Amino acid sequence: MEAVMKKTLKVLPGHVIELDPGQFAVGDTVEVEVRKVEKSLNAVLHALEEIHESLKNHPSFGTAWDVQGYINEERNSWDR
Repeated sequence: MEAVMKKTLKVLPGHVIELDPGQFAVGDTVEVEVRKVEKSLNAVLHALEEIHESLKNHPSFGTAWDVQGYINEERNSWDR
């Protein structure tokens, strides 16, 4: 069975890419293919990071009753 490793890496200063091939033994012959990640993937990852960060500012709900209580509080605040 062919062992495969896929990683996303950053190009370091000096145009260096470091890869730790932990699952392969010293002396193994490996094939390396390098492709630039399209910006659209980076944009998706950035959007996911933004969503993750924004969720930290919102309350977490344990139950549906907690959600309903929060909604009621918000709705009541509109009438003030």
